[in-house]
Order: sequence, then C-alpha cells, then structure tokens
Amino acid sequence: MQKLINYSFKKGIALFRKSDQYKKEIQCDPLIEKKLDEMKRNQKLLKTNLLHLEFISKFESYLENKNSDHFPLEFLLELHDIKKEIQINIHSTSEKLNREYAIAI
Repeated sequence: MQKLINYSFKKGIALFRKSDQYKKEIQCDPLIEKKLDEMKRNQKLLKTNLLHLEFISKFESYLENKNSDHFPLEFLLELHDIKKEIQINIHSTSEKLNREYAIAI
C-alpha cells in the first residue's frame, strides 16, 4: 500500500512511499488535484470549527463561575444552539475527511 507523503499543487506531483527506502513521484491528474484541494479546505474548516468549539467551552467554564442571572436566557440558548451546530459541522467534516482519506490511500 502506498502512503501519500507530500503533494505539490504547483507542479502536480505527488510523493508516495511504499516502504522507508522507496519513494516514488508520479504526475497527478487534475481530478486528484481537485480532491486534494477539497481535502485541504475541509481540514481548514475542521480546524476552525474545533477552535470555535474550544472557545465556547472556555466561555461556558467562565459562565459557570459567574452568576447566571446576569445573562439573559435567550443568550444562553443561542450559545447552546451555536455549540450544537458546530458539533454537527465537526462530525460531518471529520466523516467526510475520513472517507476522502480512505479513498486517497
């Protein structure tokens, strides 16, 4: 099984490794290049969503130490809805990346 090591979008060349000693460069067609570009976008989206979720978790920890009467219920419900939406996005993006990565290998 070959493992993708690196890909140069400018040159259209992918570097694969079968074993530790053997490396192989192959010319990639535009369809593979498009898939790899989509994978990079999904990785960035996943990273952004994880950062948002981390921020919300820290903010929730902050709110736990404060008196919740100071915050309107609508705000807390909206925060909860945003958190659920981000969790759904993370789940779907990670599943998409897992499928794409499995196809790439």
